[in-house]
Amino acid sequence: MSQKRNSWSVEIRKPGFSLVAMTLLVQLAAWNTGTNLLYVVLAGLYSFVGLSLVLPVWSLYKVSLQCEAPAAVHRGEAFGITVIIENHKRVMPAVSIRLETDGDEQTEYVVEIPPSGQARLALSRKFDKRGVYCLSDFIVASSFPFGLLEVQRRFGGLPEVVVYPRILPVRTAETEILPGATVAVQFDTGDSDEFFSLREYVPGDSIRFIAWRASARKGELLVRDQAPGMSRLIAFIMDTYEVEQGEEFEERFEEMIELVASLAVTLLNRNTAVSLLSPSAKVPLGEGKSQEFKVLDLLARIQPEPPSANGGYSPSASEVEGMGTGYIYASADSSKWGNMSPVSGARVLDPREVVCA
Repeated sequence: MSQKRNSWSVEIRKPGFSLVAMTLLVQLAAWNTGTNLLYVVLAGLYSFVGLSLVLPVWSLYKVSLQCEAPAAVHRGEAFGITVIIENHKRVMPAVSIRLETDGDEQTEYVVEIPPSGQARLALSRKFDKRGVYCLSDFIVASSFPFGLLEVQRRFGGLPEVVVYPRILPVRTAETEILPGATVAVQFDTGDSDEFFSLREYVPGDSIRFIAWRASARKGELLVRDQAPGMSRLIAFIMDTYEVEQGEEFEERFEEMIELVASLAVTLLNRNTAVSLLSPSAKVPLGEGKSQEFKVLDLLARIQPEPPSANGGYSPSASEVEGMGTGYIYASADSSKWGNMSPVSGARVLDPREVVCA
């Protein structure tokens, strides 16, 4: 949730230009003729213009905006945004409120927000590319009561949204024949389905392992200890160096990111520990939902590296040490797909063998 006050602005609408022109003509006529009636009409016009400016300013005075949005979404996934417009005035309502997003044609209207009340508006957004985005500024405007002048308030400082790559249906048969992947390594996950014992609750334990009935009988929280789980260890090694393939490289790079994300999420959901290594970033070995968020967050932010003099990514032995027992090497260079990689005899991943039709 975010809230921040920014600038005010005033916009004269088309009827307002007509009123201003009429006021100037009446003023010139009153000066030239000295007729008292024209001065009375001029005073009325000035009052009309003054009310057109003062009332919308008063309507937006002590109005705040809050925005609630998800911290992360997937590319191409529509998500909801809740905008809360709150009127902090104790007596006067906020009338004829229009909400729009900077650079967006979507507009919402609120007829009236009562004193010390609020209006909740639901909006929808979608990002077509992965990355980290800051939501566009919101503009709250009012042209009450005559529609001649519109007073606008711009609210910025809105929350960021991390856009994860898409998760595609993939085949994991290729991971069964990875170098070293046939060795089942015991990785104590504590998440197996086999019950081991009961113990006292320790702060930080997951509440889903609390034995509620046994806790009620004993009068204190007890936690189920699970037998250590057997988890395979797989490391994703990503060659993110840019190659001379024109506009095709950007498309291939995004395909690689989505492929790694899809395989990593699928394997994490199958009790596999996953790590990720690239020339500029690394996610240590881990598993479960927390590891999934770490991997997706890195894949949302990663960008191509400048071209390498070696023609690709060849991590050192110290870099890959402890990353896993099976290695999946991914590259955006389509000419390398299916060939041997520089890492432990692993083949460069070929998307055509993995992505489900």
